[in-house]
Amino acid sequence: MTTILLSLAVLLAVGCPDKVQPADPDADRDGLSDFQETHKYFTDPKSADSDKDGLPDGDWEERREFAYTVRSIVHVLPPVTEDVLCDDYQDARILEKSEDYVELEVIHYPLNTVADAIAGNPDWRRDAARMKDWVAPGLTANWDEEMRGKLVASLKKEGIDPDALDDKGLVERASKWLLGHARSVDGFSTFCSWFPGGKAAIYPGLEESAERGKAGKGLTVEEQWQRELFAKGMFENAVRGTCTSSAIYMNGCLKALGIPTRIVLCIPVVDASDEREVGFVRSEIRHARVRGAILRAVQGQERSWTSHTFNEVFVGGRWRRLNYERLGQGILDPNYLGLMTHVATFRDWADGEMAKTWGLRSGGKWAGRDVFGGPNPYSAVALSDRFGPNAKVDSEEFRSLTIERVYWWDSPERTVEMQLDDRETAGHLLMHVREGRSEEGTEQYATFYGKVSKGFVLRAEGRPDVRAGAARGYWVDSAAGMREFYLRIEPSELPKVTPGVPYSLVPVGENETYRWVVADGVKVVRLKSGERPPKPKADVTIARAVWSDAAEIPEEIRKAFSGDRPVLLCRVAEKKDAAELKEFTSRADLRFFLEAEGQPTLKVGADVGSVTSGADLAWVVVRLGPADWEGLAADVGYRLRPQNARPGSRWAVADGVVVPGRK
Repeated sequence: MTTILLSLAVLLAVGCPDKVQPADPDADRDGLSDFQETHKYFTDPKSADSDKDGLPDGDWEERREFAYTVRSIVHVLPPVTEDVLCDDYQDARILEKSEDYVELEVIHYPLNTVADAIAGNPDWRRDAARMKDWVAPGLTANWDEEMRGKLVASLKKEGIDPDALDDKGLVERASKWLLGHARSVDGFSTFCSWFPGGKAAIYPGLEESAERGKAGKGLTVEEQWQRELFAKGMFENAVRGTCTSSAIYMNGCLKALGIPTRIVLCIPVVDASDEREVGFVRSEIRHARVRGAILRAVQGQERSWTSHTFNEVFVGGRWRRLNYERLGQGILDPNYLGLMTHVATFRDWADGEMAKTWGLRSGGKWAGRDVFGGPNPYSAVALSDRFGPNAKVDSEEFRSLTIERVYWWDSPERTVEMQLDDRETAGHLLMHVREGRSEEGTEQYATFYGKVSKGFVLRAEGRPDVRAGAARGYWVDSAAGMREFYLRIEPSELPKVTPGVPYSLVPVGENETYRWVVADGVKVVRLKSGERPPKPKADVTIARAVWSDAAEIPEEIRKAFSGDRPVLLCRVAEKKDAAELKEFTSRADLRFFLEAEGQPTLKVGADVGSVTSGADLAWVVVRLGPADWEGLAADVGYRLRPQNARPGSRWAVADGVVVPGRK
C-alpha cells in the first residue's frame, strides 16, 4: 500500500516541475519538497499522507489541506513560461492554450513563510559554477570583464567586498548600492524592443510607442536604450528606467558578480480596471488581510497598465525573489499588486520577446482577438479562497471593535471631513475604535460594519434614552491613528440630550457574532449654549500665516521661494530651533485645510523642517498644489486648520490667524 501511495503521489505532483531549480530533498517521496512542505504547504515532510486520510500530500487538492490558499483562473496573453510556473509561492497549471491567451489555474499560498528561511551560503561560488547559464552575459544583461572590474572596485570602495561575503550578504548590500548608483527616470520603451539577429530594434508598428516611452525627447532610441534596456549602459550612465528596466539592470550587474539571476514577470490576481473582477475579491476572499491587501493595491489602478517585473537570485541553495533591494519579496503585498501571479521567467529580457504580444497590444497594434477588454493583457475568470481543514489560520475578520472615545463633530479632536445633512438640527458624533491594522485601509472593517448592529442609545441617569445610529461609514488611516466611525442623532432625538450631562454610549440590537464594545469610562457631553470646547495642548502653535512674496518677509527668504508660485509661511509661536522643528514635522501630520465661508475647502501640505529669519523667528512652509491654486478664491481670507491625525504630535493655530487673500 505504501509503495502504491508514493508512486501515485509522484505522478500527481509532476504537473509542477521547475527545470531550472536544483532538486530539493523529498524525505517522504510524496512529490513535494521538504522545504515547500515546511514553508508553503505546512504539511509533514516526514509523512506522505499528513492527515492520514488515504490521499497523498502531493495530490493537487490534498496539498491545500494544511494551508490557506487562493485559487484563480486567469487568461493571460503569452508568453507564459510553463516550466517555472510552480514556485515557492504558487502552484499553477495550463488548462488551455490558444493564439490569443493562455488559461491558467493558479493556487496561491499567500501566508507562506518562505522569506523566514533565507540563509546565506558561504560556499555559494561552488553552486554558482554549476549554473553557468544564469550568470553568463545576455543580449540585455550585457556585462563584460571591464564592467565587472569597475563594479567590484566601486563596491569595495564602499566597504562591500564580493570575495568576503556570503551570497545573501552580497545580494542585499550590492543591490542597495546598485539602486543608489543608478537614478530612476520615467522612460518606458522596453516592451517595444526585440532582437532580430541578436541586435536590438523597435518592433515593427511600435515606433510611436517607443518615441512616447523615451525619458527625454532629445534622445535617440539607442541613447534611450543605453539608459533603459542594456545593463552595461545603465551602469555606465548611472540611469535606469521603471521596474522592467531596473530588473534588466540588476540582472546584468548581479550576474557580473557571479550571482545566478533571472527576471520574473508577475501580474495582479485581478485586473483593477474590471469592476467584475474587483467584485470577486470583495465577495470571495474571506481572509481579511488578504482581501485588504488586494483591494488596497487596486486603488488608483483602475485604468492603468499594471504588472511588475523584478528578479530572482539563487541564494542559500534556491531561487529567492529580489524586488529592487528587498530579498524575500512575498506574493502578498499591498504595495506590489496586492496578490501576485507569476506568469513568466526569463534568463534575459530578450528571451521573452514581449514586444510581439504585450507590446503590440499596449501600442494598439494587436491583430489577434482581444479577449481582455481593459488596458491589461490578462483577466481573472474565477476567484475563490479556501481555509484548509487542518490549517492553523482564521479569517482575521474583526468580530468586535472597542469604542475608546466619542466626541461631537465640532470638537477639535476631529480629523475627518464630510458634508453633513441637517448640520444644525441633527446631532453628529464620531466614535474612535481601538483595533486597526496599520497595513490595511477601510476594507479591514467592511465585513464587520456590514453585519454589526448600527443601533445605539445615549444613556444618563434620570434622563430619557437618546437613540442614535451608525451611518455613512468610517474613515481609516491606522498608521496615523485615524479609525473613526460616524454616529448620527436624528433631529427628533437631539433635543433630548441635556447639555452639560455626561452620557454613556450603549450598543443595542447586538448579534452574537459581531458586536461593539464600549471601553470603561467613555462618556460624551453636549456643550451648553455659547460654551466652546477646550483646546487640546499643542506642540507647535502657528501664530501668523503670510505669503512668501509679501514685503514683510526678509529678502533672503523671498528669494528662496521666488518660483512660479509663492508658498505659505507659518510663523511658529514657540521658541524652537531648526533641529526641534525638523524632528516635530517628521512625526506630525503635515496635512492642513484652508477654509472660508461659501468656498470649497482646500487641502494643503507642510514641508518637513523649517526656515528661519532672525534669531527667534521660525517659519513652517505650507505648499499649495495646482488644483489648490485653481480653487483659491481671490481676495478671500482663509482659516488654517491642521488635520492632526497623528497622535502625540499636535499643531494648533492661534485665534485670529487668517491666511490673507490674493489678487
